[in-house]
Amino acid sequence: MKIFRILTISTCLGGIVLLSLAPIISAQYETTTILPAQTITIDKKSQQYFESCYAYPIHLNLNQKIRIKFSVFYENVTATLKIFGSGSYNQYLKENQTNAPQNKIGKYFVYSTHNWNQNPGGTYVQSVTAAIDDSYDIEFMGDGSGSGIWSEPGDYVIIVYGNNAFVNSTEVKFNIEITTDGSRDSINTTISSIGCVLLIAAAVLLIVSIKKEGMI
Repeated sequence: MKIFRILTISTCLGGIVLLSLAPIISAQYETTTILPAQTITIDKKSQQYFESCYAYPIHLNLNQKIRIKFSVFYENVTATLKIFGSGSYNQYLKENQTNAPQNKIGKYFVYSTHNWNQNPGGTYVQSVTAAIDDSYDIEFMGDGSGSGIWSEPGDYVIIVYGNNAFVNSTEVKFNIEITTDGSRDSINTTISSIGCVLLIAAAVLLIVSIKKEGMI
C-alpha cells in the first residue's frame, strides 16, 4: 500500500507541475520566424520597375496572420512596402511598365508605428512608406478594407521599393523581419491536457486506495 500511495502522490504532483508549466513553456512558441531580421539593399530603380523591387513570397493558410517589422534608419532614404497576390505580381513583372510599383494598388493590412510624430493606433492601409527613424509593425491576413482585415488564404508577395535623395547614391537600405503565429495554443492545450489526465489518474488511484484500505 505504501508504494500505491507514493504512486498516487507522484501522479498528482506531476499533473500539478504540468498545469503550472504549460503557459510558461508554450509562451516560448508564440511566434515562428519566417524571415529573420535583416538589412536589405536595393536600387532606387525599384520605384520604376517591379524587377528591381525587393520581393519575398509568402503563403497564408486560413486564419493565419503574418507580422512584418519594417523600418528605415538611413539618411535620404524612403522605402515603401506593399503586398500583392502572387498572380498579380507575376503579371506586373511580365508587363514591365514604368513606375508600376508606385501605381499598382496592393492588399490591405493593418499597421502601428513607434514614431512619436504619428498615430500609434492601428491603421488599415494598402502601403506604408518609411523614412529615417520610421518603424512599422504590420499584420496581414490576405486582404481587408479601410476598417479591418480578414483571412484570404493563398500565395502573396511582399514587395519593397524606394528612393535615395542623395545624388551620389542609388542605394536604398531598409530593415525587415517576418514572423507568423506559432504553436503556442496547441502546445499549451497538449501539456495542460496531459496534466489534467494525470490529476484524474491520481484521483482514481486515491479512490482505489481508500476502498482497499476499507476492505482490510
